[in-house]
Amino acid sequence: PGPGFGAAGIRQRLHRPHGPLLCRAMRSAVGVGTDTMVRLNRDVLNAGYHLVKDDELQVFADEAAFRAHVQAMLAARDAARASTGQRKGYLANLICEPDELQARWEIACTLGVDAVLVAPGIQGMGTLSMLARQKRMPILAHNTFSDLLTRHPDWGIAHPVLSGLYESLGADWI
Repeated sequence: PGPGFGAAGIRQRLHRPHGPLLCRAMRSAVGVGTDTMVRLNRDVLNAGYHLVKDDELQVFADEAAFRAHVQAMLAARDAARASTGQRKGYLANLICEPDELQARWEIACTLGVDAVLVAPGIQGMGTLSMLARQKRMPILAHNTFSDLLTRHPDWGIAHPVLSGLYESLGADWI
């Protein structure tokens, strides 16, 4: 379906027509408690970043844990919006098992997440088109595993070609 929002749509959603869009993932997310993640995300957004994204290595035991995490991250985003007077964004990690994807997508959409992170290299290329067709929020395609297809000097897919493929399937950014 192609990107549902693209760069222009992302800029419009953040009220940032010009300049760089600064995005930060909190490292390392593995083993870091929610309270610490909330504080770090809020601090980064207050310091001038426009977006924070979940780390691609984060995992959640179940739907309830994912929902609680998303709610906490949205509270941090909203606190930063209130203190800065600027539009701030949060990207939720949807890198998960196939049978978890739809429920997590619905949680993200219902709670008001600004964009989502998927990894088509491990989740399947169809993940992009399935989510993009709904045109509910921008999609960031992470290079997890797909970088194996682009990094070998003698064979593989040129990064611009792979990025074009991701975009044609619905990624708003890669």
